[in-house]
Amino acid sequence: MFKKPFCINQTHKVSGADRKKIRRSVEKALQLSSDDSSNHLELLLPAKAGDLELAKLPAPSRLVIYLLDSVPILLDVSGKLDFVPTVMGLWCCPQLLPQVTVKHPAVSQFILSGADLMLPGVDVRSLPQLEKGQLVGICVPGNPAPIAVGAALMNSTAAAAQASGQGKGKLVELLQYYGDTLWQTLGKGAVPNAGFLQGYVLPAELATASPQQQQAYLEADGTAAADATDGMLGLSLNRRSEGHVATESNNSQAASTAGQCDGAAVAADTSTTSSSFPDDMDQLLELALLQALHKSVKEDDLPLSGSDLWSQHIIHCRPPGTLLDVKKSTHKKMKNFLQAYTKAGLIKTREDKHSGDVILTGVNRDPQLYSEFKPYKMSSSSAPLAGTSSSTPASAAEGSGDRRGTMTPLVVEEVFKPSREVRPIFEAVGADPEGHYTAAAAGEVAFEYAKLARLDATAPDHKTLMLDAVLCDALYKGLLKKGELYPTHIAKSDLREAFLRRLQPQTRISRGAKALLRKGAPPTVNISGERRQGNKYVTRVVGVEAFL
Repeated sequence: MFKKPFCINQTHKVSGADRKKIRRSVEKALQLSSDDSSNHLELLLPAKAGDLELAKLPAPSRLVIYLLDSVPILLDVSGKLDFVPTVMGLWCCPQLLPQVTVKHPAVSQFILSGADLMLPGVDVRSLPQLEKGQLVGICVPGNPAPIAVGAALMNSTAAAAQASGQGKGKLVELLQYYGDTLWQTLGKGAVPNAGFLQGYVLPAELATASPQQQQAYLEADGTAAADATDGMLGLSLNRRSEGHVATESNNSQAASTAGQCDGAAVAADTSTTSSSFPDDMDQLLELALLQALHKSVKEDDLPLSGSDLWSQHIIHCRPPGTLLDVKKSTHKKMKNFLQAYTKAGLIKTREDKHSGDVILTGVNRDPQLYSEFKPYKMSSSSAPLAGTSSSTPASAAEGSGDRRGTMTPLVVEEVFKPSREVRPIFEAVGADPEGHYTAAAAGEVAFEYAKLARLDATAPDHKTLMLDAVLCDALYKGLLKKGELYPTHIAKSDLREAFLRRLQPQTRISRGAKALLRKGAPPTVNISGERRQGNKYVTRVVGVEAFL
């Protein structure tokens, strides 16, 4: 329900009379009758305490969100009093809904990725009495706080029968979960206990363990882990490509490539190894990202596409003597990688509506992950980019067919060579009459001559220059028709343009120390957008062939 970002259309306070009606509707929707249930309702939505707000989403959505002291506690899915408590609301009263406990905390990784809960991920023997369509909370063993809220798709009897048979089937359809966009936007990043980590949930007592111990627990070889493995194999990932955030560990974030970099392996100088860097691919990629944010990515570089961030920054900043292979990370796509770090508050991103690429728009340099990172010394072997080897000779970087961030940029500029008529001007100021000058440099030559010849001394005003014989011939000889008189003065604002008209335009194409000159102005490259085949848009580039 909250896989994509959303916006609030309108909000307003809920009156005391409306609050009473909402409490009665919630009690009826959740079938609360006993005194204990009434106490749970008081914890979820107090009769008087706190400010209750109502927030509506733009049409055509009919979803209504109820916030108590700015924290979302209830959802009205259809706008017709079909109330569903949020996980933030259930954290105040975990026993408000029947609880379905997964076999192993490792299953939480899939739940927090938006996957529906399947039968193999649950110990059916510990299931409470459920009815089809009943709202339930999903919990992790050893942690009482729910990680998700969903609706049961079968009753307890059918679940037991299904588990004893094929053992497959969807048990709970997720409606809202910890880590989704509702939690990110309105939940203010709050968690009920220390066991709620980035991308997975552990028993509260394991929250203080080291990241290595936590990862070892998730990958344990005991009976519980074997059961969890069965559960994960049977889990329906039912993932939408939009808005999906893949699993990540707390101590290391995953990274990968985008666009043409997908699946590319980055070669490092294997002759140089460093025991100071971890072997885990996720940790190596995280180190490379943090190093890039510290040493490579500048504010002037932003916004930066995900593929450019990978090819121009992350690869350059990888730990010396290491091999980066994006296929061995847990995210598999740059989009998921950047969204995970956006969720962690390290960076700011937005998604391009047309290409789907995630654009890096800002770097938050305040989080602990950033401030505690100490940049490491980089070796020259860290320079190659995706798909290239560190043994590539430097001369190959200048090849015109190689797509590398270290390639010296191609510079195309218009230059001017002095013609026969203006050679005396260049010689008078000591400039090379055989050289090539940019438009600005050539204009400076003309004004330098005017200053040297004191042409402004006898001018009628400060905006005009008097013309002597040398400058007059340089500007007008051979241009005037028979019978026309030579001008005696020229406006300072017109001198540069008149002088450039007497020079020979040429095009200089250079890359590093290599340069090529061609007569004439630079060929024009036209870029335009066209609509073809209904709603398909293409970009048309004409004239670039002259530079190939």
